Amino acid sequence: MSTKVGDAVFAGSAGHTYGNNAVMQMHKPNSGPGAFGVRNYWYEAIDEPGAGQMQYVKHLILSRPYLERVPDQGLIAGENGVRDNYIVATRGSSYLLAYTYTGRPFEIRLRIISGKKVRAWWYDPRNGSARQIGVFPNHGIHAFTPPGSPAPGNDWVLVLDDAAHKFPAPGAR
Repeated sequence: MSTKVGDAVFAGSAGHTYGNNAVMQMHKPNSGPGAFGVRNYWYEAIDEPGAGQMQYVKHLILSRPYLERVPDQGLIAGENGVRDNYIVATRGSSYLLAYTYTGRPFEIRLRIISGKKVRAWWYDPRNGSARQIGVFPNHGIHAFTPPGSPAPGNDWVLVLDDAAHKFPAPGAR
C-alpha cells in the first residue's frame, strides 16, 4: 500500500489524510457494491498499511525546515511523467525533496539549493527508513534511480541536503 505522499504535501498543502475508498464511503455489508473500486469494508480498510504510514510523511516533512518549504517543479530536469509517473518536488533554501510513486529514474537540476556539495538520501515513505547514497557536487543535472524496479507503489523520496548543514537522516525525530 502506497502513501502517495507527493500528491498533496509536496504540492504545498499543509497536511494530508489517509485516503481509502472503503473508509471514505463507510462501505459496509448490505450497502451495495460501493464506488471507485472499493475492495473491502471500512472496518477492515481502516487498519491497512497506508493508515500507519502517514506518520512517516510527517516525520520526513518535519525533519527539515518546514516554514521555508515551497513547491518547485523546476527542480525536475527533462520530461516529467504523467499520472503515476509524475515526479513532485519541493524545497527549502538548503534541501530538496522529490517524490516518485513508481520508483522510476528521474533527473534533478542542481544548484537550486545552497552549498557546494549535496548529501543524497533515499527515504522510504512506507516504513520511514532512510539510506544515504552519496555526496555530489551541487551543479548541473544529476540522474537518480530509486531502489527496486519501477512499479506502482514503489514509492521513494529523494532527499538532497546542503552537505554543510549536516541535517540528520530524513525522517529522524
